[in-house]
Amino acid sequence: MRILFLLDFFSSLGGVEFYNYLLIKEFAEKNIDLKIYIGERPKYNYWIDLLSNLNNIECYYPEVFHDELQSRIIEKKFLRKFTKDINNWKPDYIYVHPAGKLLITYFEENPKSEVPIISTEYTTPCKEASTWFCSELSQYINRIEIIVATCESVAYGLRNFHKFTNKIEVIPHLIPVTTGWTGDEGDINSIGCICRLSPEKGVDFLLGAWRSVNKLFPETSLHIYGHGKDEEHLKELTSSLGISGSVFFEGTYLPISGIDEVASRHRIFVQPSLFESIPTSILELIARKRAIIATAVGGIPEIISNEEQTGSLVEPASTDEISKAILFLLNNNKYISLFSNNGYEKFKIIYDFKKNVAKMMSLFANNKQGGFGT
Repeated sequence: MRILFLLDFFSSLGGVEFYNYLLIKEFAEKNIDLKIYIGERPKYNYWIDLLSNLNNIECYYPEVFHDELQSRIIEKKFLRKFTKDINNWKPDYIYVHPAGKLLITYFEENPKSEVPIISTEYTTPCKEASTWFCSELSQYINRIEIIVATCESVAYGLRNFHKFTNKIEVIPHLIPVTTGWTGDEGDINSIGCICRLSPEKGVDFLLGAWRSVNKLFPETSLHIYGHGKDEEHLKELTSSLGISGSVFFEGTYLPISGIDEVASRHRIFVQPSLFESIPTSILELIARKRAIIATAVGGIPEIISNEEQTGSLVEPASTDEISKAILFLLNNNKYISLFSNNGYEKFKIIYDFKKNVAKMMSLFANNKQGGFGT
């Protein structure tokens, strides 16, 4: 089988890249022929270095860096090789994640292409997330044969916001198995937050909540892991709120191995997002028996439930609810272990890595060549 991966970006250390790397790795280990086209030249070599160690793959990206695919000139020039490969290499499938500018430009250049396309959606389609999607996507989205939704919330958004009418498969996020975590690692009095520092992650509301927490628990500290366009603004906000002495911007951690180090430092983590599917960082932390406080957006309520006590679910954009949730755990330490253990047990059922990889593989198995192993 031949699969051509069409990816807008493979540069940051976020969930989309982690997901795509794991999927590519699984395909490569099954000796599937892969070609990977990345529309934006990566800023960092982290993922490219990992991909270079895999068998049966060829990876291509533009020679010139252009941030967030702003320049269609480079994109179209890059597509000349891609279009040639479509005609000569004859892939059985094109896999896309995300369905963005590179896919749309491909459709524009290849209006009669009959290669079946499978895509994975990386956030819940909704009004709040509308600027994340290319404006042209609506006219092309139903040329995608199958879209994988990583949670029910994404599936709902695909139908109701994108008006997608073809097949949707709900397959939970690919999160590798972790072992050896007891739930007792880390400091109760230092709270962690892992996210990109951009407006949709709601970190400004977490900082507003932290001022109330730190007044009552002055020995506590908040540690924020990530970079982004809001970083300087958030640091200025921290200073203006008078909480600089207890808030630490820790920079970026490396996925796969780096999450272990970060998870071992804190027993409580907060995810204050304004919209999401389900953040990869939440799932990685639940897999390591961390207690999670998160906003009720996207698919997060599918894994975190106040009723099931698998974590603490709060309303988005509410400093009051975030601060109350943190203070509750600081005042009632037994719930830290309760949330950690209950969340982990639910995680094991939903995010069975081998089962979910098998579901993804099955989407590609029923092709004219006879599937894997041919």
